[in-house]
Amino acid sequence: MLVPIIKVRSRAYGSGNSNEHIVGSDSHDMLFIDDETGGIHYLNLQNEETSQKAFNGKPCRYYAYEFVGQESFCTPGMEIQFVDIEDFIKMAIDQMQNDAEKKEQLMMSLKKVKNTKKECNERIKSARYQTGIHIL
Repeated sequence: MLVPIIKVRSRAYGSGNSNEHIVGSDSHDMLFIDDETGGIHYLNLQNEETSQKAFNGKPCRYYAYEFVGQESFCTPGMEIQFVDIEDFIKMAIDQMQNDAEKKEQLMMSLKKVKNTKKECNERIKSARYQTGIHIL
């Protein structure tokens, strides 16, 4: 049995693998079927942005996400990749490790901000003590 790998990327950040993710790997991901066209669209539940290019028969001037696929020689548009279960599991592990690395980097950056804020507050406290001047 093969499993479809549906990927999206934010159009705001341009193309590139670092901007792509597999739909379902984020808790804010959702796919929906457009009643009008029967097409499948992506929805980010956190920011309510979609991949929908038209709504009520009218083109949308802005859509935030686009699907990522392979060029197709058989059909217009792109093709969705299918993989076997073993490859799917490997992809899921890679995605989890990549997500963990990004979160780790963010936490280290936030720790640096926290430590810098603490150092700045200590400097201000020391200056207040030395000068007797209190500035908000």
